[in-house]
Amino acid sequence: MLVFYLLSLAYSLEFDCEFTLPDGKEVDLSGLYMEIPDYSYNTDKYTYYLNICGNVSKTCEGDLFAIATQFKPGRGCVAVLGRDIPTSPTLNYLDSSKPNAGFVLEYGNGDTCNNEHERKVVINLYCSKGKTELREVDEPHKCRYEFEVYSKEACLEEVLEEGVKGSSIWKVALVCIALVLVFFYIVHKCKEKAETDPSLVSKIPCADGLIGCMDDLFARARFLMTSNKSGMQAI
Repeated sequence: MLVFYLLSLAYSLEFDCEFTLPDGKEVDLSGLYMEIPDYSYNTDKYTYYLNICGNVSKTCEGDLFAIATQFKPGRGCVAVLGRDIPTSPTLNYLDSSKPNAGFVLEYGNGDTCNNEHERKVVINLYCSKGKTELREVDEPHKCRYEFEVYSKEACLEEVLEEGVKGSSIWKVALVCIALVLVFFYIVHKCKEKAETDPSLVSKIPCADGLIGCMDDLFARARFLMTSNKSGMQAI
């Protein structure tokens, strides 16, 4: 056992983490794998350690296939909550009607609980644009441990692509607005200068056209505002 314990400290094993969902969509969660340290969460009684797609470094007696463990201060390891073998983990949608919400990853093969059945780990993976975080651990049913993890790795590719496209569109729109504002500011200043120094118009190429355009735009804007105001009053 000592040899296995030393090996677990020296090596972090990464497991196969490619899944096929019930609708046939393929998902790779290997981006959630942690080398060292593990994901961890503290409660009043215990500290929980979790790895996804790999073994925890904070293991019990050198168990190389443990993906989640429970420790108690002053006592050490209480139990291995789930393992990658012998039965493989399963993946499904958190909500089949909302596939973009995230996934449910389940590991069995935990230590025996009350000499009856094996412990089980349920990892609720919520789609989130921020960094990967383990936010909560609960035991809603005896020996069934639920971990809440938020990560962009739990988002479908199309969700991330939509987010990138949306942010890109906003960036382009803001740049265009800024350029238009700068253009109007420059034309406005040219108009002010031209009123005090008429010779300036002849010195700047197309200055008279720009000033004329500016006057026309302002006139149209005033007309539209006046028309809308009259329409509102009529109503």
